[in-house]
Amino acid sequence: MKVKSRRVVAIIMALTVVLVGCSDNGSSQLTAEQAAAVAFVDEYDRDEPAALVGGVSIDSIWLFNAVEDMLLVRDPEGQLVGADRAVAIKNLFSQMLSAVVVKEVIAAIAAERGVTVSEADIDEEVERSKEHLGGEDSFSAMLTESGVTLAIYRDVLVPWELYQQRLETRLRDDYTPQEFRQVRHILVASQDEASDAFNRIQTGEPFGEVAEELSLDTLSGDDGGNLGPSEQGRFVAGFEEIVWAASVGELLGPLETEFGFHVAEVTEIRVYAADELDDVTKERILVSELNVLMTEMMAAIQIIINPKVGRWDRDEGIVVPF
Repeated sequence: MKVKSRRVVAIIMALTVVLVGCSDNGSSQLTAEQAAAVAFVDEYDRDEPAALVGGVSIDSIWLFNAVEDMLLVRDPEGQLVGADRAVAIKNLFSQMLSAVVVKEVIAAIAAERGVTVSEADIDEEVERSKEHLGGEDSFSAMLTESGVTLAIYRDVLVPWELYQQRLETRLRDDYTPQEFRQVRHILVASQDEASDAFNRIQTGEPFGEVAEELSLDTLSGDDGGNLGPSEQGRFVAGFEEIVWAASVGELLGPLETEFGFHVAEVTEIRVYAADELDDVTKERILVSELNVLMTEMMAAIQIIINPKVGRWDRDEGIVVPF
């Protein structure tokens, strides 16, 4: 699973249940999905843990109660009945369990770095949210509009967010100067076009002018092809390895990547301290570091999903229902 944004709450806020309408299907008319969902709801032993994450047990009763409460918020008129309701419960149970598992993975990363979140911290953040939104009524309206209950907000969303915020602060504080490369490039659709651009620059045309004229990457092309200071690991395969093996001023190309063909040049190599980096670069490095930490912890931590629920997909960071 990759962290795509600092605001991880948005990921869980996207939990969805499709309201498929009212039905009262007889057992002979049930689809395979409906039959599996009915069996899940009727036969699942609530006393069994839904999952174990690094020794932390995820309580099934709490999850079922949370799912039932979310359905009340999202389906206040009771449109979902029978097998359709069972499907909604089973799917939402898997989604909620995914969110809780990832929260525990982030908590484990935080614990390794001495980052903690207390119950008092969580309560304080909830009160801060209420104040920010203009009071209890506005806060409750936000939860209802989002289809999220207070219990889920308090026990899943807020700690997830606080852990990530505090990890970010720790990573910023722990930043050590590292080598960056100033790189400029020209992106075109074919090898012949890249060869033509390479030859034009090699025979004296300014790189920036050729980039502005030809590059399909118009954002960098408008700035002479400049990609800004780039840390190792930023670029795609086929570009990264060659750029990081090049010398300053060496014209490179044609380089083929998933995006097309490139001509490139490293214009500067130097070590940057934290206060020398722009905000965009700092944020990119931060997200990259968090992704590395998530990947490492996902591989290292023991995640056991109750086989009645599904299996854990470590790459996607989700429970895949059976």
